Amino acid sequence: DVSIDDTDISLFGGRLTVRKMVAQPALGRALGIGDFDLRFRWRPLLDRRLVLDRVAVEGIDLELRREADGGFVLNGLPLAVAAAPPAGDAGPSAPWGIDVAGLELTNSRLKLVDGEFAALVAVDRLRVENVNSLDPGRAVAFSLKGSLNGAAVSLSGTLRPFAAEPSFAVAAQAQGVALADFAVPAARAGIEGL
Repeated sequence: DVSIDDTDISLFGGRLTVRKMVAQPALGRALGIGDFDLRFRWRPLLDRRLVLDRVAVEGIDLELRREADGGFVLNGLPLAVAAAPPAGDAGPSAPWGIDVAGLELTNSRLKLVDGEFAALVAVDRLRVENVNSLDPGRAVAFSLKGSLNGAAVSLSGTLRPFAAEPSFAVAAQAQGVALADFAVPAARAGIEGL
C-alpha cells in the first residue's frame, strides 16, 4: 500500500516533486519519505548519459539488519542478492555516464544491526556535488552533519571514485563517540580493548 500526499510533475521541464510518501508492505515496517525533489534533463539520455541537476530527499527512516546466515533485511523485508550477474548475449556496449550536480539528504535515520552490534546514524544534512563519471579527474565534494549513536559527527571532503586510482580526502570531527559501542565489530576485525 502506497500513500502520497501531493505530487508535482513537469515532464517537459524535467521536474518531479513528491510530498509525504509512505509505502507499507504486507510484511515489514513502512518506508516513508518526507519530501522528494528531482530535476533532470531529457536530451543527454540519447547519448547514454543520466544528467540530474538536483536530487533532494528528506525524512527517510531505514533499518538494515544482518541475519545470522549472512543475509540482509531492510525494514523487515529480506534483500535478495544475486550470486552472479546475469549472462548476456549482446557484446559490450558503451557505458552509461552519470552526472549529478547536487544531491542532498536531510532529516533521515539509518539503523544498522549486526548481531549484538547496533548503530544509529542520524543524518541532519548530507550534500554531494559534482558527480560526473565521464570526467574521472573531477573531484566529488561531500559534507555530512549528523550523529552516530547520539554523538555529534561532521565530515567534509572530496573523492575521485571514477579515477583509474580512486582516492579521497576527508576531514572529520566527532564529539562524545563511545568506542565501546563498536567493540563487537572491532573484535571481529582483530581489534581488542575498545
